[in-house]
Amino acid sequence: MHTIKSRIIILMTVSAVFFALLYIYQEAKGDMVLAVKDGEMATLFKHSVEQLDRQTTFMKQSALRLAAGGSALHAARSGMSPDTAHAVVKRFIMESMRSLPEALGGGLWFEPYAFFPDRRWYGPYAYHEDGELVYTQEYDTPEYDYHQRDWYTVALPIGWDRGQVRDGRVWWSAPYEDRVGKERYLITTSAVIQDAEGRYIGVTSTDWGVRGMADFITSLGTAKGVETWLIHQPSGRVLLSTGRGEHSLPILSDWRKTGLASLVGEPEAGKTIIRNGLKISGKTWHSWSGLSRDGFLLVQLVPDEDRLAEIRSVNTGGRILFLTLCAIVSLIVWLGTRTFKREMDRMLAGLERITLETPESWSTQVWQYQEIRQIAHALTRMAERIHHLSDERLALERGLLQMQKMDALGRMSSGVAHDFNNILQVMYSIIELLKLSRQGEPSDMELIAQLESASRRAGALVAELLSWGRQQPGKREPGQIDEVIDGIQPLLERIGGEHVEIRRERGRLLPRVLFDRVQLGQIVMNLFINARDAMPAGGRVTFRTESAVDGEGIPRIELWIQDEGEGIPPGILDRIFEPFFTTKEEGKGTGLGLAMVRDLVDQNSGTVRVVSEPGRGTIFILSFPPV
Repeated sequence: MHTIKSRIIILMTVSAVFFALLYIYQEAKGDMVLAVKDGEMATLFKHSVEQLDRQTTFMKQSALRLAAGGSALHAARSGMSPDTAHAVVKRFIMESMRSLPEALGGGLWFEPYAFFPDRRWYGPYAYHEDGELVYTQEYDTPEYDYHQRDWYTVALPIGWDRGQVRDGRVWWSAPYEDRVGKERYLITTSAVIQDAEGRYIGVTSTDWGVRGMADFITSLGTAKGVETWLIHQPSGRVLLSTGRGEHSLPILSDWRKTGLASLVGEPEAGKTIIRNGLKISGKTWHSWSGLSRDGFLLVQLVPDEDRLAEIRSVNTGGRILFLTLCAIVSLIVWLGTRTFKREMDRMLAGLERITLETPESWSTQVWQYQEIRQIAHALTRMAERIHHLSDERLALERGLLQMQKMDALGRMSSGVAHDFNNILQVMYSIIELLKLSRQGEPSDMELIAQLESASRRAGALVAELLSWGRQQPGKREPGQIDEVIDGIQPLLERIGGEHVEIRRERGRLLPRVLFDRVQLGQIVMNLFINARDAMPAGGRVTFRTESAVDGEGIPRIELWIQDEGEGIPPGILDRIFEPFFTTKEEGKGTGLGLAMVRDLVDQNSGTVRVVSEPGRGTIFILSFPPV
């Protein structure tokens, strides 16, 4: 009897120590969960500021494209009649705005008598309305006098010497209320137009809806319970306010006059300020604030009660587990007689192993007594549920991260396509000017025709890039893979240079495949560039087409693209198709090429896999179903 009592005392002492350690672990786990959650929210906020920078950069570049076109039109003006010159200007404005559906409108606004010697006001303008593009010159009046408007004087101040160079290239107006158009609140980007001698001869305007900028910020997503403000820092005017009650701020109200402005401090461009323990309206808040390069301030607040909700859930679960284990061990102690000694020892050993082994490995043990078996089965079900919830959480986190990356990728691809399309519009206008000025010169007209043909091909590629960025399907038609490679092989040879040899291994009598020719060309081009970059000293790239059968016995047509480079290390092989992942030096790769390849292959009902071994090169294998 004394031996049994001693054993029970020892068991209770050990159990008390174990439960104390378990309780401490659960409390520390709550702190770790909070740190991870704050890190995730800080990362998401930093991503939002970076995306805001990309969006404003796109808006500035659009203004610069208009300015470049205005300069080119002014240079060509002298060789044309007034009617011809006006027709070319109108076409340029319409094409520029047609390629920029995100903007509300845009125009060229010239200094007095700068474009036409007899016109003091000349401001061709085009705007989007109800899905249509409208051209107007209704603002060419002394009543409107655009030379006095804020968006004009911010770029060319009144009294500024037009021959004196200004610091800066693009200027932002303060957000303002438009009492004419359907979009109530606007902000304008302005850039100066220069003549061939560098003198300032006018200003471009590109009008953007404040609502569109606000929708862009909200589309980036935030954590639950987060309140967001977007402020134009130079003017202090509010562009977005998702707060409720006392936190809700009217659009275009002065942020600097509110009590919330004290939460921000003095942010610097590119840096995030994090503050906690803020007392507002009887609540404690946690804040993030960041300033974009163009002076737009992003502020997010989350109440501590929402921020700490997950921690409370973790701690509550830990306490429930703690109390459950206490009850189980108390039961074991109550049953701790000589008859149950062996089973109790096995149960304690099982509790120690449950975190290290799978629930099945414990449940398969044979228990002698029914009570012990019931306890073991209950603990097994509890452990299975814990493992299942952990797997579900990890899967959701990975899915969320992938969705964020692909969303950013789609916006970036659309932005790049729009930038390139703006360049093409300037080229189209210049080509038209050349046609008009070089008529009667057959040799020149032939060169102009070649330039126009190349520009149209580039425009087709831009359209495909826009289609990919917006997740739209391409035009799929039956064809041979080798025919596509034949068409772009001269371009591949120029890209590869003299140190890269292209080898072809053609399959015989291969069935046709259903694909988009432009998209397949993009896939092959990206993989060839990737192979070339993997062979800095030169080497051979082999294209091989063949028939194959997948693991289920279904016929497939495969394209192998093999290089003789250094290969891909096994540790990163599973990540090469992730957007923004790259092993190249900073500035030499975006990490988008292979992500685009996988997306375009999926759009064409294909698959892509990679085989690589360090020191022996890499093979990308594209597989498509035959028609």
